[in-house]
Amino acid sequence: MVALPLPKPYKRLGSFPIDEDSVFLTQESMEAYIAGGSSYPGHIVALVSIVQNKVDTFKILPDKTYVATGGSDEKNKGWKATEAQLKTDLPVGENGWFALIGETDTFWTWDADTNAWVNTNSSQAPLSVDANPIEGSINPVSSGGAYAALLNKADKNHTHEVDAVPTQDSTNPVSSGGAHTALGNKADKATGGTEGNLTKLDANGNPIDSNIKADTVLQTGNIDLSDIEVGEKKIVTVKKLADGSAVVGEAISQLDKLGAPSLSDLLDETNPLWDGDEIVITGDNLTGALGENSQEYRIGSDFFLCVSHNTGTDITNGSATWVRNRGQDSLTVGVAHDDNIIGELETESGWSVANFKQIANKSKKGTWFRAITGGYLYMCIDKTNGWTRVGFPTASDLEITSISHPALTTNLNVHDFATNGMYDESADVANESAEQGQEFWDTANNAWYKRNMNGYWAKMN
Repeated sequence: MVALPLPKPYKRLGSFPIDEDSVFLTQESMEAYIAGGSSYPGHIVALVSIVQNKVDTFKILPDKTYVATGGSDEKNKGWKATEAQLKTDLPVGENGWFALIGETDTFWTWDADTNAWVNTNSSQAPLSVDANPIEGSINPVSSGGAYAALLNKADKNHTHEVDAVPTQDSTNPVSSGGAHTALGNKADKATGGTEGNLTKLDANGNPIDSNIKADTVLQTGNIDLSDIEVGEKKIVTVKKLADGSAVVGEAISQLDKLGAPSLSDLLDETNPLWDGDEIVITGDNLTGALGENSQEYRIGSDFFLCVSHNTGTDITNGSATWVRNRGQDSLTVGVAHDDNIIGELETESGWSVANFKQIANKSKKGTWFRAITGGYLYMCIDKTNGWTRVGFPTASDLEITSISHPALTTNLNVHDFATNGMYDESADVANESAEQGQEFWDTANNAWYKRNMNGYWAKMN
């Protein structure tokens, strides 16, 4: 049998429905028609919603499924009865895929962020935009894709070339975009400026005269740093010109007048590095922590001056040399270090016949002391803690008793002077201190004892 062609009046003039047989009021009736024998691939049917006042059109595919005409066949996955059927048929999707689900009467789309199908809660098919122009597609195309497609195309009605960007000596027309790009990177030339002045941008981005001389702006690259060490500083000066204006002058080395606070311990008189009134401190001086030449420092009434320094190359080989001028050379009772020296000076042990004594505590040559109650006048006479004394000891009783010196008198009574003619009072740390010339009369035993200058006692009868 040969199918006869339909008369022209009965032929469709387009792909959209032209009679009420292709228009449906419910999805169920539309799907029943599509499944029946009267439908054919490519047939366009319409689904009308009177309540929502809208019409959706669908194209029938060869397998009797259908896709919305609002999207491309690639992304439109057609109609599925249930969400479960959708996830079974298409467990993994791609961005842009969508399908119409019968049980919800809404379109579902694939969400690449969650890797799952999600309900759009809309009965309108998602709009698909082709990235580039595609032959036969009824989707809109992105502006950028259309631009890229047209970028390398020429007008078929013209044979002349168009330069993409302005080209020197070219007689071709230049593209508007190329000219705009070239102009966008340019600024108006400054006009009417003064030689030697800097330019600045006005509110429109155009350069104008700033009225600022270039030589008044500091250029750090022009500062000579060859004469200073790492960590040292320079001060930039300003020079006045004959016309009264100022320009940047030379840079001179910067120096903090006062030494770092950490010098308090290093310059303390207890530091054994003091050699008379001069001390050399070594260590980390990269940032001037030990001192810099001409710096000053003060501790109490003592004044210190740094006379030289070496920054060094690491934290171990820097140095600074300081000298001091003591504001007070006499020892002060109540100052810890001075009390230590006084304690050594007023201890009889260690004094020579020539009234000289070398003590352990660091002492400054020229320092002196005399107790307010009288006694010897002490003076440091060298850089090695050597002291001398003149005068007489503090007045004290010439006689000791078992009450004033209980331990010492007991030891004197039990000492065997017949075997050892002298008693060393330092033999027992419990002995009370005594002084040269003091005596002890033991009336109960008719004994008489006397102390010499070296701490030894003799029995006089």
